[in-house]
Amino acid sequence: YLGQVDSNGNIINASATPMRPIEKTADDFYIFEDPQCRSNQSGLHGYTIRIIPSHPDLTTTFLPGLIYWA
Repeated sequence: YLGQVDSNGNIINASATPMRPIEKTADDFYIFEDPQCRSNQSGLHGYTIRIIPSHPDLTTTFLPGLIYWA
């Protein structure tokens, strides 16, 4: 979630893009990247990460307690 930051520190005119895993570490962690995470505008920008579950057997991705913001 990336966008410009207003005078109150809020992200405005934001866009969300999915990240993709690029590497699995030896201790079973994944490293992700977002190749689209760039802006063509000057000024202050902010971003935040939202982690949501993803699996073909899930009926919905909105599962309270399993969504994290960083």
